[in-house]
Amino acid sequence: MTHITCSFPSFSLGTMAKFHIILPRQYGIITESDKDNVNAIPKSGYRTLYLLHGACDSAADWLLHSRAAELADKYHIAIVLPSVGNSFYLDGVNAVNAFTFLTNELLNYVRDVFPLSRKREDTFLCGYSMGGYGAVRTGLLCPDIFGKIISLSGALDICYATKFVNICGYLLPPELLNSKELQDTDKNIFYLLTQTEYSAEQLPDFYLACGKQDFFAGSTTKFCDTATQKGLHTTCVMTEGEHNWDYWDPALSESAKWLFE
Repeated sequence: MTHITCSFPSFSLGTMAKFHIILPRQYGIITESDKDNVNAIPKSGYRTLYLLHGACDSAADWLLHSRAAELADKYHIAIVLPSVGNSFYLDGVNAVNAFTFLTNELLNYVRDVFPLSRKREDTFLCGYSMGGYGAVRTGLLCPDIFGKIISLSGALDICYATKFVNICGYLLPPELLNSKELQDTDKNIFYLLTQTEYSAEQLPDFYLACGKQDFFAGSTTKFCDTATQKGLHTTCVMTEGEHNWDYWDPALSESAKWLFE
């Protein structure tokens, strides 16, 4: 694969934004032996998977702890990995606008600079833990951008999961500590899910995976049950595992099969 580290000035983050992008090996290079043009850039650009990191992590954790980069060659796709701190991919948290960065600035920048598809059906979003929350929330709010959403051990029930506050409360930005204020806002994924004005056909397909021993297992099944009742295309995978890379790495590979095979 081709690995490029980039930075550009971001108004939404108020600093130089950094991200990684992984492209297929020898992308765009056509040789005589490549009779089937397998290295050719697709006419509409590469299908693109955006990977969102968890709390207290960065984009580098995907590259250090998983085989995410290998997916670029295996499926002939581009992979974009941004870093946004502990923002929960929200606007107005920790003095940054991470949601606007993800859905506007970053999206437009990478599509202008690299040969990436602009089609909804070619654009996918995946995250683990905090990143799972960001992926699902963004999918519900921006169904016109992302065609499929993946959550791995997502911190989905941010308002009501007392275990999350007890275990990870010190990671939560102060803007997210008052659950009563969040209940009827777009920061509450379950409020978004029940109040959405989009039809099931307009919303993305969702793939949610979580380990049975993970403290977010309950919120994962709760989302799947609620989404299924509303008619959303939802796949729920609950297997043995905890909240760590021993679970997320193979879970990413399995979710990629759902995306591309």
